[in-house]
Amino acid sequence: MDNRFIGPLPVKDFLEAFLSRGVCGGDMPANLWTDAAKDAFKTVYTSQVAENSIRSSQAGQATDHSPAVAHTSNQSSEITQDSTHSSQTGSSSTRSRKPLETTMYRAMIKALEPFVHSDFEVINTSVHPDCQHMSHTVNGRADVTLYPRHCGREKTNDSAFAEVIGEFKREDSADVFVQGKNLSADGFAKNSGTASEALGQMIAYVTCQLAFQFRTHAFSFFVSGSSVRLIRWDRSGAVVSEAFKYAEEPFLAEFFWRFTRATPAARGVDTTVRKVKELNFDKELVAKAREGLGLSPNDSLFGFDVWNDSDPAGGSVVYLASKPLSKHNQSPVGRATRTYKAWDTVHKRVVLLKDTWRVDAPGIWPEGLTYEKLRLKGVRYIATCLRAGDVKPSGVEGYHRTATSSWTHLMSSEQGEAPGPLRSHIHYRLILEQVGRCDLTEFTHAKELVQAAYNGLIAHSDAYEKALVLHRDISPGNIQIMNDGTGMLIDWDLCSYLDDDSVASQRQFDRTGTWQFISAALVERPTLKHTQLDDLESFFHVLGWTMLRYTAHDFTGAHLSLHLIETYDWAPPPPPSTGDQVVASGKRTHMAIRFFQNFKLKIPPLRKLLAVLEQHCWARYEPSNLEEEDEDEALSIQRRLEQRRQRMASAAWMLQKFGDTVDSSEWPDEADMKRFEHVLVPPRARGTKRKAYDRDNKLLDPRSSKRTSSAHVSSQQD
Repeated sequence: MDNRFIGPLPVKDFLEAFLSRGVCGGDMPANLWTDAAKDAFKTVYTSQVAENSIRSSQAGQATDHSPAVAHTSNQSSEITQDSTHSSQTGSSSTRSRKPLETTMYRAMIKALEPFVHSDFEVINTSVHPDCQHMSHTVNGRADVTLYPRHCGREKTNDSAFAEVIGEFKREDSADVFVQGKNLSADGFAKNSGTASEALGQMIAYVTCQLAFQFRTHAFSFFVSGSSVRLIRWDRSGAVVSEAFKYAEEPFLAEFFWRFTRATPAARGVDTTVRKVKELNFDKELVAKAREGLGLSPNDSLFGFDVWNDSDPAGGSVVYLASKPLSKHNQSPVGRATRTYKAWDTVHKRVVLLKDTWRVDAPGIWPEGLTYEKLRLKGVRYIATCLRAGDVKPSGVEGYHRTATSSWTHLMSSEQGEAPGPLRSHIHYRLILEQVGRCDLTEFTHAKELVQAAYNGLIAHSDAYEKALVLHRDISPGNIQIMNDGTGMLIDWDLCSYLDDDSVASQRQFDRTGTWQFISAALVERPTLKHTQLDDLESFFHVLGWTMLRYTAHDFTGAHLSLHLIETYDWAPPPPPSTGDQVVASGKRTHMAIRFFQNFKLKIPPLRKLLAVLEQHCWARYEPSNLEEEDEDEALSIQRRLEQRRQRMASAAWMLQKFGDTVDSSEWPDEADMKRFEHVLVPPRARGTKRKAYDRDNKLLDPRSSKRTSSAHVSSQQD
C-alpha cells in the first residue's frame, strides 16, 4: 500500500476533521497543557529519562499494567537491558545520549496519563507478542497500545481490543514519511530499508486490529525521537498528519484527550454490529438461532443490521451470526470481505451474510443489483440474493464511507509526484439464500473438484452470454461447493457490465482479481483491458493450483513450494513506459514448457483436462512466426495454433471439455482420488527477500484470504 498514504495534513486540520469538537464534547481544557505536562513529554526523548524510568519501574511506579499477570520477568529483563546500556555508556555521557526505546514507552505513558479518560488505559505492549492474532509476523507486538479499561482483555497485547497503536523509534531521522512538502518521486512514504521495515510493522498491527474487530477505521501514531505523526487508516488508505514536536505543541495530548472522549463511531467502532445481549430478542429466538447455526450457549453471537437498497424506507433487519466463514484480512485496504453463516430473525432460517467494503467508482455496480440482473437473465449456478444495501445507520453514515480518497489534494504537483487515484469504498452487506458447504479447495475427491469448477464455468458463460456481465475474479474461494457436490459462482462485486460503455476509460485504477489466478497477460501488463479470455485462463490456473495443493502426487516439499511461488505468487517488475519488452511471468514460462502435459498425475481425466487447457491457454502467447525448416510442418503448426486461439474466443470449447471430463469413464474409485493436502516447505531464500510484511499485499497462500483461524472476529465478548 505504498501509494495509499496521503499527507502531510496539518495536525490542527487532522484533529478537527477526524475527532471534531462535536464528537468529543468540546476542546481540551487549556489548563491541562501546563509546564509540568510539557516537562513530562520532554523526558520521553531526553537522556535523563533512562535512569528515572528504571528507578520508577523498580519502585513499582511504572505504568506498564497487565490485566491478569504482572509480567515481572519481562519488566526485569527490560530494566536490566536499560541498566546495562547505561553502565556501558557511562555517567559522563548520560546527558547527550539518546534513550532506549523501552524508556521512551514508559515516559510517554506517564506523560499521557493526565489526558486519557479514566475509561481507557495506555499499556506498554512491547515485550508481549500477540501470538493469537499476529503469528504470521516476525515481531507481532506494538510498542504502546491504548485499550478500554474494562474490555475483558485477558492478555497484555491483544489486537482484538486495541483502540490506538503507537510505534516508536529513537532517532528524529527515523521518520518513515518524507519531511515537509518536498516529496520524492516515490511518494510520501520512504522506501529505505529501515523505513520500509517500520512501516511494514505498523501495517501489520493495523491489519490485525481491523481484521479482529468490527471497525470502520483506526488511528495510530508514530514517534521518531522528539517528533510524532498521527495516522488515520481506512479501507482506501491512510491520512498522515505533519510531523510535530509533542513536547512543544499540545496536539498529541489533545489527540488522546479527544479520542478517549469521542463517540464510539468516531473512534472507529462499527455500531451496526452489537452483542446479542444488547438486542431486544427473546430467549427462545436466540436459542433457536444458536441451534440453527450449530453454536453452543457460550459461543459469541452478534446482531448485524442489514439494509435493502431496493426499499430505502424499510429500515434495517437484524441477522445473527458468530464467527466468519471466511475473510480477507491481509491488508488494511481493500474490500475486507467477511462471510458468515447467519440466522434470519424474520424468516427463521440459515442464510449467508456477506460484509464488505464495495468499490465506489463509476461502472462498478453494487453486487445486489448484479445478482438481480443475473437472475432476470436466467443465469445458472448462482446464489439468490434476498437483501442487499449500503450500511447507513442514522447519524453516523459518514463513517461507513472511506475518507482517505477525499484528501488526495494534499499530494499536489507542487509537492512531487502524486499517487494514482485511490479507490473509495462504501460499507455494504448482502444476504444470500444458499450457503455453500465449502469453497473449491475443500473438495471431497477430484471428480467433485472438476464438477464444481465446471458449474462455475457454466455460471460465468451464462452471465457473459445472457446478461453481458464479466466476473473478473475467478478464484477457488469464489467457487462454492454445495451439499450435492455442484458448484456455485459467487462474489460478483468486481464484475463489469459489457453494455455499459460510458465509463470504460476511467474505471480501472487497479487490476481486479485474486493475484495467483490472474492471467499471465494481466500480470505482465496491468493496464490491459480485462476480457473474457483472461477469466477463461483464470479457470485453468484455479484448477492447476488446486490440483497441485490438494491432490496426491510425487511433486512435493520444497520443489512444490518453489513452483507455486514462481508460477502463482511471483510478481515481475513493472513494464517499461515505452516499448513492448516485458519480463515473462511464471505462468507464461511454465505454460511454455508444457508443465502439466509432462506432469505425472494418477487421475487420468484431471491430468488430460489440465494438459489440453494448458495447450489452449498457451496459444495466446505462443509466437506466430515459428521458424521451421519444413514449410508444410510450419503451416501445420500455424493452423493448429489458430484453431486453438479460435476455440478460446468463447467459453463453448472449454465447457465441452469440462463436461466430457466429468462424464469420463476413466475416473478411479473415490478412495483413490481423495483430497490430499500437501505440506509446503519454504524453499531456501534466493535473491532479494520479501519484507517481513509485504507492503504490496501479494499473498503467498490465497486460502488465507478466504479462510480464518478459530479466533472469532471481534473485540466484544458475549
